[in-house]
Amino acid sequence: MSTFATLRCWWRAIAHRSRVSREVEQEFRFHIDVYANDLVRQGMPPAEAERKARIDLGQPDVQGEKYRTAIGLRAWDEVWADLRYGIRGLLRNPSFATVAIVSLALSIGMATAMFSLVHAVLLDVYPYADSDRTVNPIVFDPAHPNDWDWFVLNRAQFRTYRSSPMFEDVLGQANFTVQLQQDDGESQALMVALTANAAPFLKVKPLIGRGLQPSDGDYGDPAPNIAVLGYRFWLKQFGGDASVLGRKLTFSTGILGQKAQPVTIVGVMPERFTLGGPPDFYIPMSQVTFPDVRIIPFAKLKRGVTPQQASTAVDPMVHEFARQDSRMYPKVFETRLQPLIKGFTDRSKFVRSLPILFLAVAMLLLIGCANCSILLLARGTARTHEFALRAAIGASPFRLVRQLLVECLVISLLGSCLGVILSYFLARLPLQLADNLFPTESVMRVDVSVLAFSVVVATAAGMLFGLWPALRFSRPQIAQALQKSSRRTATRSGQASLRRLIGGQITLTFILLAIAGAAVTGFIRLTRTPLGYEPTNTTYAVGISPQADTKNWADRVARNLHMRDAVAAIPGVISVSTTEDFPPGTADDRFPPFQIVGDPANQATTARQSRVDADYFSVLQIPLVSGRIWTEEEGRLGLPLAVVNQAFVRKYSPNRSILGRTIRLTEIVQEAVTYGALRSPAFTGDEVQVVGVTADVVNGGLGRPVLPNIYINIDTLFLGSPALLLRTQGDPSQYTATLRHTLHEAGAKYIYVSTYSLEEMVKRDETWRRERLTAVLFGIFAVAALALALVGLYSVVAYLVAQRTQEFGIRIALGATRGNILWLVLRGNIRVIISGTAIGLILSLLVRRESERWLEGTPQTPALMFGAAALLVLVAIVACLSPAARAAMTQPNDVLHAE
Repeated sequence: MSTFATLRCWWRAIAHRSRVSREVEQEFRFHIDVYANDLVRQGMPPAEAERKARIDLGQPDVQGEKYRTAIGLRAWDEVWADLRYGIRGLLRNPSFATVAIVSLALSIGMATAMFSLVHAVLLDVYPYADSDRTVNPIVFDPAHPNDWDWFVLNRAQFRTYRSSPMFEDVLGQANFTVQLQQDDGESQALMVALTANAAPFLKVKPLIGRGLQPSDGDYGDPAPNIAVLGYRFWLKQFGGDASVLGRKLTFSTGILGQKAQPVTIVGVMPERFTLGGPPDFYIPMSQVTFPDVRIIPFAKLKRGVTPQQASTAVDPMVHEFARQDSRMYPKVFETRLQPLIKGFTDRSKFVRSLPILFLAVAMLLLIGCANCSILLLARGTARTHEFALRAAIGASPFRLVRQLLVECLVISLLGSCLGVILSYFLARLPLQLADNLFPTESVMRVDVSVLAFSVVVATAAGMLFGLWPALRFSRPQIAQALQKSSRRTATRSGQASLRRLIGGQITLTFILLAIAGAAVTGFIRLTRTPLGYEPTNTTYAVGISPQADTKNWADRVARNLHMRDAVAAIPGVISVSTTEDFPPGTADDRFPPFQIVGDPANQATTARQSRVDADYFSVLQIPLVSGRIWTEEEGRLGLPLAVVNQAFVRKYSPNRSILGRTIRLTEIVQEAVTYGALRSPAFTGDEVQVVGVTADVVNGGLGRPVLPNIYINIDTLFLGSPALLLRTQGDPSQYTATLRHTLHEAGAKYIYVSTYSLEEMVKRDETWRRERLTAVLFGIFAVAALALALVGLYSVVAYLVAQRTQEFGIRIALGATRGNILWLVLRGNIRVIISGTAIGLILSLLVRRESERWLEGTPQTPALMFGAAALLVLVAIVACLSPAARAAMTQPNDVLHAE
């Protein structure tokens, strides 16, 4: 018979079991009837002929078994019978089944959740077609290859770039922040313009309506005024209304033309389509009339072309672009094309913690499997009589092993089903706690790969925790097992096996406790880090007036003062400052070079440079260490004065007072001249005088060293848009509407008011969220491991107590006290607890350096480890007390009477 025919026969026999059995029985009865009729014709009585036919040909059930054995389905029947027997066994022992399934569900759920997270943020991040061939072009300093940035192109350069023979296609993207005009005022929105090839390049089907199409035009071609909404903006602005198509939106001028023009909504993109943001809406590039638009290219490599080959081919082209427009490129740079996911993995510090997270999940899975092994060993001992009977009537060791493994697989598969449900909620937790740590396209979902992973883990777990008990009980001692007494003292080998399992559990649990303690301690230390300023009830607002492009310095000073005074007059506003710099650590920092006059010219000096007014330090409550802050009158005159922080003094002037010294700001002044920035009449050169030193503030991000900072009088040089930093009497979000109205009345056109206080912005810091996420994840792992270990320890002690009930009864009858029995039970278990904790402590010390590297330097101090050890020992002893106390209360008469 061919392989195909065999498989077809198996499928027919399995899928149509009852019909096949009926057909085989009918055919066999036909042969019995024919044979019996032949015997009758030969002169034998009918009853005798029927009897002889059955004797010669056999019973139908026996022949049916021979038939299924002949076609290879006997094993299937036995496995199916074992499966049904295993389910009935679990139903007869609900407590055992519940503990085993929950233990596995928790550990498998954690493992599946971690795989789901990695799958969502690393393996299947982007919904775009051929995302593995899509690359981003970046520039970097050869001396610092890891410090890279995107580069942008103008329209002409983009046309040249997309003509490279290395590329199959190139998509252009430009991001803009615009004002959405509504009935109740204006609000800020993020707009992304895409080139006309967006649909064939990305191949993402819109959720509603249509996406951007080639017919929408490109580069100034006639184009309809349309917009495609982003999924989150659609939910937030329109409440997920499917009838949104055809509605109008109006945005600020300067991007779509000199006048604000309405655009028509033609579609909504799905949740995972978040290219460029996630933005609020997308428009065709042809609608952008902004002359100096900067386009970010996304290139799709031709098949067979590597990123290295393409980088080498386009590098001369990019250097030519740099010669045409040097403002957009560093002085010395190289280019590289890197896959989309590379931008995330290179800069995400959370990715570096994944190895230890996987290790924690693996340890948790081992603890759960050890729990199930303990329960199976206990249950198997109670079933010794059953196994002996099976072996006595002919069951082979392989048959017993298979039966036990099938029962284990039933437990593991049920645990896996619950684990998948649990993992769906657990895997969403990281995205909820720290959404800014992962690509915006990441969406948690249970798909085929996640289910396949869960099945594989469940099968492996079933084999892992079930193989040892199965092998142990597959060769029972028949003579001993068939004895009537069921309350025998547990064997030393059985006790040793269980205690080895619980010792391993405690070791793994301690390691997880130590790592979790380090992560939690690191996060607590981070939250208690002095910021150097007071962020509570402080926020900022940005307002740009229609006269923002004025060439008159005095008008600009008057306008900024007018806006500041208008906001300061709002009831509940305590203090206001005008600045062109966002609060410390909340925006991209600038580190242009400078020179301290009198120091060697070849000394490399860079610092964060902030343009603020004199009230900046009082609003943020930054202490003055020495010197003074320039006065309000000096500020209005635009005198070139500056204040530096203590980090600046320590790095650049440790042995000489910085007060009164002059700092030359050559590059930033050159940039101001290039862009036509406004300079005060008093600032004719490029030098400012240091008049004071302030205390350090956290200005480089949480958990990072304080950066040298130069605070420059804002009225000296105007480079950007003014921001108003203000402190209020209560929650700043309560003042949002009032601030917007006040700024509008003061002449501001484009207004952005932060809905977060600086305190909330600190909590949105990437380091803060990463440390919190790490602490929460390891805390969950440690609590789950501790719970599983305590359940396993309780089960072991309860099992050993049950096995030694007769012994305890005899000891008490011979004069042993309750305290003697209590100590007898606790003594061996305390030894296991302490030894397991000691081994875990030694292992934790050995891997201490590696774990600190994975956890970004979070220290595992000896005090922390010994504290975790004391906690584990204490809790484990408490778990032993209940069954030990139950053993001490044994009544000798009841035990001996039962025997």
